This record gives sequence, structure tokens and C-alpha cells, in this order.
Amino acid sequence: MLVLLSRTDNSGNWAEKGRKDGLPSPAYRMRAGKIGRGDLSKLASAAVRHHARHETRLISNSPVITIEADVETLTSTVMSANTSSEFKNCFENAVENYCRRWPFQLRAGGRRILLERPSVMGVLNVTPDSFSDGGIFFDEKSAVAHGLEMAGEGADFIDVGGESTRPGASPVSAREEIRRVVPVIRKLSSGTHVPISVDTMKPEVAAAALDAGASILNDVSGLRKRKMRKLVSDRECPAIVMHMLGGPRTMQNAPTYQDVVYEVCSFISGMLEESESDGVDVRNILVDPGIGFGKTVEHNLQLLRELDALHSLGKPVVLGVSRKSFVPALTGEKEKRLEGSLAAALYGCAMGANIVRVHDVPETRRALLVWNAVSGNASFAP
Repeated sequence: MLVLLSRTDNSGNWAEKGRKDGLPSPAYRMRAGKIGRGDLSKLASAAVRHHARHETRLISNSPVITIEADVETLTSTVMSANTSSEFKNCFENAVENYCRRWPFQLRAGGRRILLERPSVMGVLNVTPDSFSDGGIFFDEKSAVAHGLEMAGEGADFIDVGGESTRPGASPVSAREEIRRVVPVIRKLSSGTHVPISVDTMKPEVAAAALDAGASILNDVSGLRKRKMRKLVSDRECPAIVMHMLGGPRTMQNAPTYQDVVYEVCSFISGMLEESESDGVDVRNILVDPGIGFGKTVEHNLQLLRELDALHSLGKPVVLGVSRKSFVPALTGEKEKRLEGSLAAALYGCAMGANIVRVHDVPETRRALLVWNAVSGNASFAP
């Protein structure tokens, strides 16, 4: 059973409950899927009674109802629908999750990581062919130096990857990936207290990286491999579950969705369930919509517009928009991606992103300092 909430406009406060002063109430969209046809029918009838906009359609061969209304009408519609107690509990959990954006606490071995403000994750590609900085930090010395530089510039996390996941990228062997990342992670972990994540889809690489000092797993394939889920369970490490359509070599071959927001969240929800069944403490899981991983420009924009829907899952949200191809597609400036990346990252933070994964650490941190000051988040200090 899956219930998602998102704002259909971007004005006002995230958790505003409606207005009594004559001003417009914010509108919300509820998607409900993986529920019985009886509940679907009751929800549709209640939506008609409350004059709420709604539709039911098949998404991935499963019926999903979408209802749009102000928060009071939406709540009245659900609570008067005489649906199953299971659905009402799911709806109430989604509301509770949606309204909770901060704080989150992760457990990385004996270490506690508190997320109480937008955090910056610096990207360190130890590869010859990554889409943005491939080859620049391919040797160990330059990679370690850049990682330490990002830590000094204010990165809250450093994400080390040894295999390019750009569209069309060819895979590398686990042995080669280990050769690239393990020495770098070992030296960074001894040279900085900043938590290090390893960006890999291979359980054997993840295990070697954790042994070398990494404390977080960033799996762009979304913990699809049971061996990876068992590793996360055994090591009790935080893990980022990202959505990707297919694999790097094929993901941009005409990606198609019926409802990209619902389908991305449904995949992640399913992986959370599978992970929990394999012993993973899902309180230690973060989620990432996978901007640019099997999505068109419009898919990416829709996911950004409704990034808040991911909070219905109750997990911290990681957002990677830095230097992605949708930026020059919008600006027409292929080589100049900084300003567009910052704009997308700040919009993501306004929609509730807990961590932004970026190449340009000092620029992003300065932008967040101003954004947090303007938005009244005094906890974000230089």
C-alpha cells in the first residue's frame, strides 16, 4: 500500500493546514496505489461528494487514484470514505511523514550523524570517464587532495565513486573499482572526520570500501541486489536508495513513465520493504529520486516540482542535480552549468531536500548560507 502527498503549488509553508482568513488554502495532491478496489471506489465516491478533483488510472498495470484538493477537503474526503483501517493508517502515516522534514539521525557504526539542516555532499569521481570531471581526479594523489579540499570548504559528506554512471557508460570490474577507490577512501578517512560514502553498485566494492573507512553506501541501483541489502544489514551502515530506470548503458534510451513521481516513489517504497525483510534497519535509509538516471528533461522537472512527495516515505531525501544535462538543456549553455545547478539545488532544498550532492562545494555552501538566512533557518551557520 502506497500513499503519497505533494503540493500542487509552491507558495506558503510546507505543513500549512489551511487558512481561515479568506486567503486561498494550499492545494495538495494525494496519490494512492497498491490498495484494494473497494477502497479505490470508496475514495472516488467521497471525492465526488466533496467536489474534489480526482481520477483513477492504471499505472504499471495497477489502479492508482489521484485526488487534488486543499488540505481540509482532502482530509475530509479520506476520513469520510469508509475505507479500510489499513488504508486510513497508511494515509495518517503519510501525513505524519510528510510534515516531518527534520531532524533525522543516522547510525554509522558507532557514530551518530544528525541531519537538522540542508547538508552538502561533495562528489569525488576517481574515474577517467565521468560526465563532468572524469580524469581530473583519477590518480590517487589528486583525488585525496581534492577530497581534503572539499572537507576544508565545508562539505558535510564526501562521496567517492570509481565507476562512471553517466548515460552510455561501460561497466568496470569490481577489482578495478576497488583499486581506484579503496586507497583514496583509506587516506581520506584518516585525514578528515567528514563521513565518507562510497558510490557503487557492487557488494564486493562496498564491503572493501567500508573496510577502508567509508561509513555510508550510495547505491545508484537502489539496493536491488540481495547481497547488497545483506551487507547493509550486517554492517549497520546508512545507505542511499536511488531510482534508476535500467542501467547506465541503456537508461536514456527513450525513458517512459505514466506518472514519473508515483513510479519513482513506488520503486523506492518497494526496495524499502525488501530491505526491511532482509534485516536492514530502514531508519538508516536515505532516498534519492535519481535525477538524470533514465529521465527526460520534463521527467526531471516534474520530480523537482514534486520532490516533497518523497517525504511521504519518511526518509531523508538526497538530491543530485549538479551539472546534470537538464541544466544546459534549459539554459542553452553547455559548458556553463554552475548557476543552473545552484538554482536547482536551492529549489530542491525549498522542497525539502536534506542533502544535496554537488561538484561545487564552496559555491553551494555559500548559496545555502544565504538561502537559510532568508528562509529563517538560523541553525545553518558558517
